[in-house]
Amino acid sequence: GHVETDTPSALVIGDPDFHGWASQLPGALQEAVYVARRLRASTYDTKALFEGDATKPSVLEAMPNSNILHFATHGSPDGIYLSGESEQEGTLSMAEVQELDLTKARLVVLSECDSFRGQLCTDGVIGI
Repeated sequence: GHVETDTPSALVIGDPDFHGWASQLPGALQEAVYVARRLRASTYDTKALFEGDATKPSVLEAMPNSNILHFATHGSPDGIYLSGESEQEGTLSMAEVQELDLTKARLVVLSECDSFRGQLCTDGVIGI
């Protein structure tokens, strides 16, 4: 069976491969490599998904087990852009995020454009 450990875990996403449907983000890979290195140095069990490895299935599988999530990528008010052959294949939507069990997450860093441009309503901001 699975044994729970006290070792904190992290997921770092950097510079997904957009295959031309979005421009690659200058500095995103360097940022993600640096963040992953610092987390590992701080004894975090760190999973790094860079470039073509940063696919939606890989990210969705790793997110629920992570205490820290760091995304260095493009985004929109409706989602986070990950590696994929098309925008539809590569976009992690707010609805998909809401279906995940993220109770282990303690910190989420969205180092991307437009993630803050959600719709303001009485319950707060709706969006990524």
